[in-house]
Amino acid sequence: MKVEFGKNARAVLKWGIYLLLLLLLCGLQGAPGLFAVWGVKPVFVAPLAVAVAFFEREGASAAFGVAAGFLWDLSAGKLFGFYGMVLLVCCAAVTLLSMYCIRVNLAN
Repeated sequence: MKVEFGKNARAVLKWGIYLLLLLLLCGLQGAPGLFAVWGVKPVFVAPLAVAVAFFEREGASAAFGVAAGFLWDLSAGKLFGFYGMVLLVCCAAVTLLSMYCIRVNLAN
């Protein structure tokens, strides 16, 4: 039996996977002592936001960047909104670069 999805179902599935990845990576990033090397913890949320921004449009990537930044702000315990603003600018810039300057392919 072949199952076909419409455009809306594909979009919901794609953004659901993005959201689940964001929550998983935010949880791994905020886990105390997990993956820490000499007291330095890795950042997983920013590369995910930039990777999503590389393949999406401006508004969607900016919204995902803000959401990722706010989750990072909540787990970091720092000034709320700082990482949200930083990821908003980074995701919008990456999207514009991928639209006008960089050819989107598997190697990039």
